[in-house]
Amino acid sequence: MKFKIIFILIFISSFLTANLIINKFDKYEKSTDGKSNHALIKGDVHKFWVEADKIKKNFQEDKPIYDFGGVFWNSYLPPKFIAFFYIVADEDLYTDKVTPDNKPQVKSGNKKIYFICLQIFFFFVSIYLLYKCLKIQHNKIALITITILLIEPTINQYHYSFLSESIFFSLTIILLSQILKNSNSKITALNIGLIVGILYLQRSIAIFYFLPILIYFILERKKFAFMFSYLIGLILILTFLGLHNFLRSDVFYVTPIQSKVDLYRYLIPNILNKKNVNQSKIELENFEKQFQNFKLQNKINMKSEKDLIKYSKYVQKESINYILQNPLSTVKIIFKKSLHSLVFNPFEIYAFYKYEYKPSNKKKYEYYKSDEHKKNVKIRIFYSSIIYLICLMGFFHLLKNRANYNFIIFLILSVLYFTFFGGWQGNPRYLAPNMIFLSIFFSYGILEIKKQFEFLRS
Repeated sequence: MKFKIIFILIFISSFLTANLIINKFDKYEKSTDGKSNHALIKGDVHKFWVEADKIKKNFQEDKPIYDFGGVFWNSYLPPKFIAFFYIVADEDLYTDKVTPDNKPQVKSGNKKIYFICLQIFFFFVSIYLLYKCLKIQHNKIALITITILLIEPTINQYHYSFLSESIFFSLTIILLSQILKNSNSKITALNIGLIVGILYLQRSIAIFYFLPILIYFILERKKFAFMFSYLIGLILILTFLGLHNFLRSDVFYVTPIQSKVDLYRYLIPNILNKKNVNQSKIELENFEKQFQNFKLQNKINMKSEKDLIKYSKYVQKESINYILQNPLSTVKIIFKKSLHSLVFNPFEIYAFYKYEYKPSNKKKYEYYKSDEHKKNVKIRIFYSSIIYLICLMGFFHLLKNRANYNFIIFLILSVLYFTFFGGWQGNPRYLAPNMIFLSIFFSYGILEIKKQFEFLRS
């Protein structure tokens, strides 16, 4: 009964919040640099929006499905979800007008609220599945876990955006519920592999996440047929992705192009900043000359997907070489960025919508210059400290039972995975999935606090 009441109340409040946010921010914001930004559709979302519009037009033109949209640049599924929604809704993503800086104008209204509501509904479905699995083992833990996931602001803020996170979280929770089944069925293993593959299609950060799960299965299941079925499910998804890309580009590839240049875009500049200004400038210019020479020598056409892949692989190779030449600086930067990312940011979407966005500026939001940000940093640190402290208590509580060891290892490996693969960019957004795994530790931590409180009272 408690579960149903919590579930229904939060479900209703989520839809009301979604309606409030869409009504408030479905508009263009004033820009100080002469560029036009839609409050909802900017940054990564704008990329999804452009791609979704291409896909919708390609569908209307009866193009082959493998030729829909553009290159596999970032996340595979998010723009396709948006495109599919607007095909079904029979709504345009843009108006016939242009913005002051001569860009297509995002259409207001056009049923955005329904897409957000579908995201929320999917999340609640995933929560329900997790609850069903958890309550078999421990009803109180099930109730606390789903409650924290339903109300925790770091997670929930993304349900009200068109970013890839909300659906990614839902898929991760469904994946966790499948793992918690502790079934030895080959079908279950296959399903888990398929979900991991879809998880990767939703957000490329999950590219190697199959490894922590595989380690857990080796420790817990110890059955070759089960692990083989799991890997088959994953391979099926990756094969589909590779073939889709091959039909369009003549190149079989499964990693997004952006992932190949991200090291140069985000990590290399930070390494260079550790050196003096003149040396940093010279080395950066040398990189640019080197890349330009590669383009000329290999007759690279940046509008060709095949050539773009070739060029991005070269950029990736040279970036890795430079990182290996500067191991100490690289480790320091990754450590520092990861520590910054570990501080939860429940204000991310709020800042994204409310404040001006400048892609060309290192300070992406005016928010980071504001007094409000300085105040919120203190709140974030305090909030994160409380969360981690309770999780630590839960960790020690779980350690008391040796039967939990394998599952503890899985949870820790999952947290370490997202910390390592997402933390180096310094954005807490990429570490938000950790809250899903930490919620288990948090739940046991709450029980431990309750137990100690009752002991003191007695």
